[in-house]
Amino acid sequence: MLRHVTELEQRRRGARRRRASLALVALALVPTLAACGGGGDDASGSGPAPQALERPVAAPQVAGTDPTTGAQVSLADYAGTPVVISFWASWCGPCREELPALEAFAEAHPEVQVLGVNYQDSEADARSLQAALGFTFPSVADPRGQLGGDFQLIGMPTSFFLDAEHQVRASLVGGGEREDFDEGLRLATRS
Repeated sequence: MLRHVTELEQRRRGARRRRASLALVALALVPTLAACGGGGDDASGSGPAPQALERPVAAPQVAGTDPTTGAQVSLADYAGTPVVISFWASWCGPCREELPALEAFAEAHPEVQVLGVNYQDSEADARSLQAALGFTFPSVADPRGQLGGDFQLIGMPTSFFLDAEHQVRASLVGGGEREDFDEGLRLATRS
């Protein structure tokens, strides 16, 4: 019994250390709060801008069912390709405004994979929004917010820019425009 308690305590300590590490990563990834999550635009009034990380960090695993097509989707499917992971939801007004710009970015950059994460949303609402806006990039359903927790999400929408090795190199917190996605890609793929 004592050995079991000791092993359990070691696992708990390890989990606390991992959460603390992820919290530090989150501070590096998302320097400002976003529209649906809190803060909104910066003091200059120019809106959010992509922020480069001081040091890249491996992206958490993203895999699951696309809420609009029912297909299985995984970040691992895009090995060797830069990826933009964008958290969105039908209940998030700034997400609705951002999705057409994200779709235009995806169409202009076939060498990059846009991968959405439908955060704490219903499949019916996700399908309805996709039908209304017509975006075509795949998404993964995150109805309980587990992926949001893995990425230490603090606002919506949020996009993470990954290089071809799937290291997070930059993030954008808050609704972005097409040029913001172009800049995030530049930050993620620069040498």
